[in-house]
Amino acid sequence: MSHIKIRHLYIWGMKGSMGWIPGSIIRKLNQACLFFQMPEKRGESGDPEPHPEGGTTSSDLTDPPPPSQTQVSGEGQKGTGVLGVEQPFIKLSQEEYGEHHSSIMHCRVDCSGRRVASLDVDGVIKVWSFNPIMQTKATIMSKSPLLSLEWATKPDRLLLLGSGVGTVRLYDTDAKKNLYEMAIDDTHPRILSLACSPSGTSFVCSAAAHAGPGRSGSVTETVPRLPNPLPVSGQLLLWDTKTVKQQLQFSLEPGPVAVNCTAFNHNGNLLVTGAADGVIRLFGNSIYFYSHSFVDFVRLMEI
Repeated sequence: MSHIKIRHLYIWGMKGSMGWIPGSIIRKLNQACLFFQMPEKRGESGDPEPHPEGGTTSSDLTDPPPPSQTQVSGEGQKGTGVLGVEQPFIKLSQEEYGEHHSSIMHCRVDCSGRRVASLDVDGVIKVWSFNPIMQTKATIMSKSPLLSLEWATKPDRLLLLGSGVGTVRLYDTDAKKNLYEMAIDDTHPRILSLACSPSGTSFVCSAAAHAGPGRSGSVTETVPRLPNPLPVSGQLLLWDTKTVKQQLQFSLEPGPVAVNCTAFNHNGNLLVTGAADGVIRLFGNSIYFYSHSFVDFVRLMEI
C-alpha cells in the first residue's frame, strides 16, 4: 500500500471574490495536511505496527487531534504562530513579475482589476496584466525623476505620473503615448502623492517643496532628521483629467505643509490625507454634506 505525503497546501483569495470558506472546512484541510506530514509509524507494507501483546492500540486507529489556533499550516505562515483562519486572504497560487531591475517604489492596480502599473527607482514604469497569463503591456521610460503614479478612473486606460520637477503626465496605456503634461507648481516641484476620485475625472495632487536641512518632508526623503524638524511647505490641489485644469486648492491650516499620502473613500465623498506635520486631515465633499451646487471639499476633522 503506497502513501502520499502532502507537503504544503496553499489557498489564497479574497473573501468577496470567491465567497467565505467556513473555518470548519479550513480546519479539516489543515488537519489533513498535518496528518500526512506526520512521521510514518508503519512498516514497508503500510500496515500498522502490531501492539506488543498482539493487537493494535486505539490510538493507531483514531485521527490525529485537530490543530489549535497556534499551529501553523503552510510555508507562507511559518514562524508566525498564527493559523490564519480569519485572515481576509487565502493563498491559491503565487507568481512573480521580474521585469524590473531595481527597487520598486509604487504599485497600482487599475479600477477594472486587470492591469498593474509598477514604478522603480530608475524611473521605469511597467504596465502588465496577470490574467490569464502574466504579460507586459507597456514600458515607460522617464528622463525626469518620478515620485508617484495613479490610475485614472475615467477613462481607466490613463495613467497619471507625478514627477520631481513639478509636472503630472497623462499617459495612454493603450496608445502607448503621452497625452498631456500638467505644470503643477514651480515652487513645489515634488509630486508626492496622487489619488483619483472613484466617482469622476478629478484627482488630488500633493506638491511639496524641496526639503532642506532641519525640515521633514516625504517619508522617502534622505535628509537626516533633526529633533522636532520644521515641516516642508506644500500644496494639496484638485485637478480634472478631462479639462486638464485645476479645480481648487485645499486649505492646510495652520500653514502650507507637505502631504505625503492621500486616499479617497469608495464613492469619492471623503478624502483622507497624512501630512509631514504628523496630522491626518479628513475632507468631505460639500455637495454630499452640505448640498452645494459646486464641487468643493471642506475640512471635517484633524487627528
